[in-house]
Amino acid sequence: MNMTTKRNTFVLLAAAVVGTAALVITTAQAGPPAICHPVEIGDQASLPWGSNAFDKKRGYSKSDVLDDTLKLLEASDSALVHMETLRRATLYLDRDTKRATTLIATLMARALDAEAAGEPNALAWFDAGYLAQCYAQVNIDTGISCGKANGVAGYGWIKKALQLRPDDAEMEFGAAMATVLAGIPEHDEHAARVKTLAKKNSLAMKNLRYHAQKIWTHAHGRGRG
Repeated sequence: MNMTTKRNTFVLLAAAVVGTAALVITTAQAGPPAICHPVEIGDQASLPWGSNAFDKKRGYSKSDVLDDTLKLLEASDSALVHMETLRRATLYLDRDTKRATTLIATLMARALDAEAAGEPNALAWFDAGYLAQCYAQVNIDTGISCGKANGVAGYGWIKKALQLRPDDAEMEFGAAMATVLAGIPEHDEHAARVKTLAKKNSLAMKNLRYHAQKIWTHAHGRGRG
């Protein structure tokens, strides 16, 4: 092999390495879909936040997260609002395992208490399951197992919520968000249900279009959580 051939071979190998590295970086930048990419909720209320995905409000105390989250969940009937509120709560709590444990235990108790009273609450089941998946995506280990199904943390409780509210496009979107990393056929089924149930210009459809086209193509199948 002469010097020119060697040099060309080296250039091709270097380009291949750089291209592969760029692909890995692009995929990594996609991040955990339920955490790194906000859910659009329009002008509806959620925990205080800034202008980007990680822009937590300065001075907002972790001690306020639990009460404020519960108030917001009780005040809204929108699964999208619940998803974004739980995403923000997860980021505020970060590695505060004690408060993170208190929050998920409280949400689980809400669902179970309503069930025991004969008044099952779909959003209560959904909230506990979705928060469990948020925690799984950032490796917050509370020691509490919440509805793991099909290898997906929280998915069993989310499916219970959908049994109680089978025609909720926003909740179907939440189920698709929770299963995108798992590489299971149910993810595509939930996304298809959003298209069937949601109105064309609804927030559910806007969120589905954005996440499916911009985020899920990177994240889909990268691992279970």
